[in-house]
Amino acid sequence: MPVPMPHAPAVHVADLRFAYPSPLPGGSPIHALNGVDLDIAPGEFVAVMGPVGAGKSTLCFALNGAIPHAIEGEFHGQVVVNGQDTRDAPMGSLALQVGLVFEDAQAQLFNASVADEVAFGLEAMGLPVDEIERRIAEALHIVGLADLNRSPQTLSGGEQKRLALASVYAMRPPTLVLDEPTSGLDPRGRREVLGAIDRLRRERERGMTVVMTTQDAEAVLHFADRVVILKQGRTALEGSLADVFARVDQMDEWGIDVSQIARLSHLLQERTGRRFTFLRTEEAVRTLSGFCRTEKPDRAPRLPGSFPSPWTGVSQSGDDTLRSQAEVKRAPCAMPRAPEAPRKPDPTLVEIQDLSYRYPNADAFALSGVDLRVTRGEWLAVIGVNGSGKSTLIKHFNGLLKPSHGVVHVDGQDTRTLQVGELARTVGYLPQNPDRQIFAATVWEEVAYGPRQLGLREKPLDDRVAETLDLLSLAPYADHPPAVLGYGLRRQVALAAVLAMNASLLVLDEPAAGLDRKAIAQLIEIVAQRHRRGTTVGMITHDLGLASQCADRVVVLCQGRLVAQGSPQKVLTDIDALNRVGLEPLPVTRLAHALLLPAPLPLSAEELIDRLCPLPGVDDG
Repeated sequence: MPVPMPHAPAVHVADLRFAYPSPLPGGSPIHALNGVDLDIAPGEFVAVMGPVGAGKSTLCFALNGAIPHAIEGEFHGQVVVNGQDTRDAPMGSLALQVGLVFEDAQAQLFNASVADEVAFGLEAMGLPVDEIERRIAEALHIVGLADLNRSPQTLSGGEQKRLALASVYAMRPPTLVLDEPTSGLDPRGRREVLGAIDRLRRERERGMTVVMTTQDAEAVLHFADRVVILKQGRTALEGSLADVFARVDQMDEWGIDVSQIARLSHLLQERTGRRFTFLRTEEAVRTLSGFCRTEKPDRAPRLPGSFPSPWTGVSQSGDDTLRSQAEVKRAPCAMPRAPEAPRKPDPTLVEIQDLSYRYPNADAFALSGVDLRVTRGEWLAVIGVNGSGKSTLIKHFNGLLKPSHGVVHVDGQDTRTLQVGELARTVGYLPQNPDRQIFAATVWEEVAYGPRQLGLREKPLDDRVAETLDLLSLAPYADHPPAVLGYGLRRQVALAAVLAMNASLLVLDEPAAGLDRKAIAQLIEIVAQRHRRGTTVGMITHDLGLASQCADRVVVLCQGRLVAQGSPQKVLTDIDALNRVGLEPLPVTRLAHALLLPAPLPLSAEELIDRLCPLPGVDDG
């Protein structure tokens, strides 16, 4: 039930409806919101979740007045924020009431320096110079940014989101609206952004009202007071965290993320018939410490380092001549080079030897001394924090980058001798941002472009495009301009354009970013179909759960070096080693470790439930 409002709500939304104009002449409007009702108390933190296309971003634009003042469409209903009706109040006035941070924070950063970015809104408010300087220092201190003269475009994704937060916070709006603030961030960047949001709230004397749209269930559990679920532009569910996350089956059906610990609680109830209500790891530890059954007497409790690790035996030696002095002085990753995994009998598709790469005008090498083999038919996951060299590595697969030192062979050919177009016959590359790939006037033309460059014409080309569009359920959008489609559909179009090439190697850069769980499952299943037919897959991901489900092998990069590789079970259960390189082990893995379960540690709630409560007649080994 909605939170009782002893005073006027900070946010009041009544029967809000909004439809975007049709992207095609004479077409029907695209309905994004279909009757949303929502009240938010002053100082409350409300998380808005929902599948892709549910209307979450549209709601954000309605709260800050961009709808109806700046975004064209059909607007009905009422939105009142801190006493101002958004239909009547000018956007300049609303900007002082509602601070909005976009999902793509880079899109709202346009000044020459960090300090100028924060100062921009303050100068527009006409504040005195000394007050502007004081607010700049305060806001940047809270979000943890110190270099005032650095260009915002040189910041990492997490730093850019924190700068956007600082620029909004400095104007002191009583309400903060965040659109997917953790999307696309590595664990370290995610922690920094969420920590900045928490500090911003606590710095305000009476607390800020926060509305956060997100697919990140873990962030919701640690910060939100209440959860609102949008589905097809309507409020489908609303309530406390315990009430909402207890509906695991319903959330799965809707494609909405549920934390591993909440799922474990649900599975325990199903298997034992007892009521479990924990949502967080620390709650689960307290509940399950006395619940776990006694392990077999020949099993000793797991201690750190008591089972084989792909990280062990890795020395600090290596060729440091490729690194700048600043890089050498920086605290190194715990293990700069990992021994290679045993070669599979399959023929090698990609062979990388002593690869190093430095971007033009950069002081440090982005990659240093990387050796890696990728075998045909393998599914390889590449993990590591932002800036560890993951994207730089996979851009060598298709020749977008050429080695500064070392060699890369793809299907036996030296990539230094080939153009990107020639390698496209072997390597299909799906970037994280679909807008960096999409360029054609229609979806059909976008998907047809690659096969046409390979020489397909007339019926073979038409058949290839039709088959690919059907595979991804894109046939109804064949005549639409891809640029006007929603984010999830643009990702599908970009994937279709890559799949239509029928390449031997499919490389995916953060395929799960910005998608709901159902969309991720659909995308991965399509890729898995190709994988089962022999396509090799290379995938960059921050989602360790996804890596554990899909990959045959996991490779870990840190500061441009390959520091570990092995099976998901070996790499992703080494908690201490993951922490040392800035990665967060999966919640159920941390929980099993805290409960002193012996190896192998689980990577999913289903694996852990089988350890805690084996089915009758099942020996868990």
